[in-house]
Amino acid sequence: MKWQNASANNRSVFRALTISLLLVVLFGAASGHAASPICPSGALSLYMPTPTGSPPDELYDLLLDPWQAHFQETLRLLPTPGRGGSYAAARLLDDERDDCAMAAVILPSIFFLSETTDRMVNVADLDIAAALASAPNAIWVAKESPFQSLADLVIHARAENAKAGGVFILAGTGRYTDQHLASLEFDRAAGVESVYLPVLGAAEAVQAVKSGRATACWGYALAPETMPGMRALGVAADRRSPALPEVPTFLEVRVDMINVAHFALALRIKAPDEFGDMPAQPLRNALTTLMADSELRGRMAAKGFTPLALGPQEIGAFLEERRREAASGLAAYDLIPRQLWR
Repeated sequence: MKWQNASANNRSVFRALTISLLLVVLFGAASGHAASPICPSGALSLYMPTPTGSPPDELYDLLLDPWQAHFQETLRLLPTPGRGGSYAAARLLDDERDDCAMAAVILPSIFFLSETTDRMVNVADLDIAAALASAPNAIWVAKESPFQSLADLVIHARAENAKAGGVFILAGTGRYTDQHLASLEFDRAAGVESVYLPVLGAAEAVQAVKSGRATACWGYALAPETMPGMRALGVAADRRSPALPEVPTFLEVRVDMINVAHFALALRIKAPDEFGDMPAQPLRNALTTLMADSELRGRMAAKGFTPLALGPQEIGAFLEERRREAASGLAAYDLIPRQLWR
């Protein structure tokens, strides 16, 4: 019994010393000195929930150079799209050999996806270590579309609803996601009925509009080049997007809805005595170091994102608020059919 207690104490001391050393290294980076790599291999994998070239890449691509500069290690973006982001998170959870990995997750989508009977991921198995930035959703149409305003689109939708067999279709990324909820919120706020068409990513949503399969689509309110060949009609936020200053908010045209997505990073949760796992606290501090970089935040803002400079002590309250909002959305709208709730 004594040797077991001694062994447990030794493990605790080892863990404490390891984490303390990492914290010292990371705080050294904050003071202007490059830190040692977090991962022994010198490379950290980031599983991405959307296809290559999707708008969220605009955010995560900005991390590559600062990560290399601060931590002398490569950040690898690995596209793993599908099921509204479930495949990326599931890849993180399933690949137990890779202890130097994270998954990019979108809130509230990951909370919704965790509530279905056929879920691939339980959010309780993820440690959402940092939230990088936010961006509101917007409705986009093809540049050549006859609709010049959100009001034009609403009038068209109501006319289609009044026809026998008329259908008004909005495309968006994934089922049971922030953009799926945006369609339900839009229907109620604008007094229309739409059919939501889930697709793999933004490029597929654009193609659905271009091919006539959808009248319009959801996309984040970012720089216009993130949605090539498209133009935004309205932004679901309480203020105009700096990336789309000429585009009114939904509220300005009396469509009372706000729909904002938050882009975060998640780790795999492991049992405390598994030494192979990358400690969450050092990673949080690494991300805090990055988000203290005013140049990086400026680049995020220039692309239309709202940077979230949350410290390790603030992330818990932020996530709890996002969970409450997700629960409220599920209670208010039929996002997930009742028979598919877990």
